[in-house]
Order: sequence, then structure tokens, then C-alpha cells
Amino acid sequence: MIPRTLLAFVALSLLPAAWGAGPETRPLEEISHRDKLYDIAARGDDVFVTGYPGLLLVSRDRGKSFQVIDPGTRDALFSIDLNASGIGVVVGRGGMVLVTSDGGKSWQREKSPVHENLFGVALTPAGGAWAVGNFGTIIHSPDAGKSWQKQEYDASPPMTEEGRGGAVSTAEKENEGAAEEARLNAVAFVDDQQGWIVGEFGMVLHTTDGGASWKRQPSASGKLLFCLLALDSNKVLAAGSEGTLMETSDGGLHWRLVDTGVSEHILGLWKQGSNLFLVGRDGLILRRGEDGRFEHLRSGLYTWLNAVRFLDARVGFAVGGRGFLLETSDGGESWRRLSGR
Repeated sequence: MIPRTLLAFVALSLLPAAWGAGPETRPLEEISHRDKLYDIAARGDDVFVTGYPGLLLVSRDRGKSFQVIDPGTRDALFSIDLNASGIGVVVGRGGMVLVTSDGGKSWQREKSPVHENLFGVALTPAGGAWAVGNFGTIIHSPDAGKSWQKQEYDASPPMTEEGRGGAVSTAEKENEGAAEEARLNAVAFVDDQQGWIVGEFGMVLHTTDGGASWKRQPSASGKLLFCLLALDSNKVLAAGSEGTLMETSDGGLHWRLVDTGVSEHILGLWKQGSNLFLVGRDGLILRRGEDGRFEHLRSGLYTWLNAVRFLDARVGFAVGGRGFLLETSDGGESWRRLSGR
């Protein structure tokens, strides 16, 4: 006869995986130089950070204290997004998808239609979710992350205003056909219908029909684009390798390059009030003020920073390599380490 305790164990092991922020938490001090932190999301006073190996950090008090939640995986968690209704999605290595519907109190692993790494995720106001990754991967969930399906995009060179095929980068020309399998790094939506995706070869994809179709826009650069920030239906920014920053004020009909004065890769963007913050390699933190001038802010680090996020005009966070989580309480003038060494 099989013992009841063994039967109970087997039954529990067959249940869908879900994790909460109860007893399965660890102190922030356990984050080490071997760890990597990739992304930040916030909802009200709650702040979430994702990373590797299988790192999910949460603060319920605007960053005054953080705990490390066990998400049930050791895989890299590359990106996170939350919306106002408490729906959240985390994506990561090998098509990993974690979903919450209660503001991050519990997380459920959902079945993904892909095995490629997913580098970016975005939620729409109505609860739709989009994720992008390696080899031209786009997946979409119409039901707050519960189910997902693959989505194609049009890799044809963008059309000019005169109706001719637009120019493509040298790198794309040298890799014929690679645009169909380009690495896609970031996705952003401004409403339920309009969104953008950026990635390899300076690629910019745009949808105006809720993702039913994705078409390329003329890009101002052929560089690899790592990050994307959509402020409204007209103002969008994208940044990437070798200090590349480009922006549009007409929804992407025209993109223009902005001289940042740096050669480091830019990996993260955030707009707070009239200030634009950029983070990247070698501890880079830049602030562009209302006058358009860029100012270097001291991070005290020489490793990469991958994301930056502000809660208000004074309180903000940045994350990156060697387990570093930085906090500012003076609008970015100074930064202190909460984790990493």
C-alpha cells in the first residue's frame, strides 16, 4: 500500500506552480556579485526587480525594504511589466512566462508557445500582453497572460513617404534574410491599439491595430537597439549600442538621432518630469534636462546598468550586473547601493 503522505506529495507536485511572498522570502543581503538584475517595475508603493538566477525582488514600501521571492526557477528573468489593475507578467530564458493577477502576491507559471529567450514584455491597459525575444520572436496573450500565441511581423524594408523601399543598415545587407529572425529586445504600448518593438539592425516595428499586424518604420540608426520608451502616441524614444539614442515626435514617421556624447551601450530609459534618464555600460547614468543637455551622474560602479525607474521626482532605482540595486532619493544627484558588491 502506498503511504498517504507519499500520495499527498505526488498530488501536490501535479498542481500548477504558484509562489507567493509569504515564508519563501530571503533578505536582500543574500544578493551577491554573481547575480544579475535586469528590470524594474512599479505599481503604487510596490517595486519589483527581476534577474538571474531566478531572482524576483519585491518592496511594498517604496523601496525602503526589499525581499527576495522564490519564483520557482533558477532561469534568468529578463523583463517585467505591471498594470494598474494588478496584472503582471515576467518573461525570461527559454520562453519562460510568469503571471500574477493580484499585484505580485502570487505568481503562476504559464505555458509558452516558444523556447527562445524573451527579453521584453509589455501590458496594455485592457490586460493584453506582448513579449519579444530571440530570432524574431513575438508572442501575444489576449487574456492577461493566461494563454499565448505566436505573432508574425512584416520584415520588408520600410517604405518612404514617396512609396519606395527605404534604406536598410549595412549589417542587414550583409546578413540577407536575417531581418525575419532579428533579435527583438523591447516592446511598448501606449494604449490597446498602438505599440512599438525595437531590436537588431536598428529595427523598429509599429502596430496601430492592437498587434494584428506589425510593420517596419524608417530607423535613424542601424545599431542594435536595446530599450524603448513610449510616452504617448507621438513621442517615442529608443536607445542602444555605442551611445545610440533616437526619438520621434510623430509616432515614428520620422526618427532622428540625438547626440548623447557617449560611446557606451545604453540599456535602459526612463522619463521623469522634464528629465530623461539613461543607464548603460560601465555604470553609465545620464540625465538630459529640459534644455536638452546631457549630464553624467555618478553611480560609483564600473559594471553595466540595465534599467532605471523613478517613483516620483526624487525617488528612483537602477539595477544591473554584480547584483547591484541602486537607489536615489534626490532626483539622481546621488545613488546608494542597496545590494551588490
